[in-house]
Amino acid sequence: MAVTAAICAASAAAGLLGLFVVRKLRQRHWGYCTSKRSLDGLVCIVTGANSGIGKELAKEMARRGAKVVIACRNLDNARQAIEDIRCSGVPTGELVKLI
Repeated sequence: MAVTAAICAASAAAGLLGLFVVRKLRQRHWGYCTSKRSLDGLVCIVTGANSGIGKELAKEMARRGAKVVIACRNLDNARQAIEDIRCSGVPTGELVKLI
């Protein structure tokens, strides 16, 4: 019984190590967006901007100075997303809700 538990723990640790290595390799090959280009004067429409990737994209575009149109199905969620983005320290850019 103790041997089985030790084998399970070792295989779980090896699996986690494997996932960590794969993630680091992908980061090296794909990297992250390092552009700091200003988006002043541009209008960006982001769908699904009330959560997840859309919200992060809207936040980054507003930080760079773009006019961001947040397209959501729910007006309350759009208002909450705009408030969250403003509270996260993005003073620039214009955020507009679109339902």
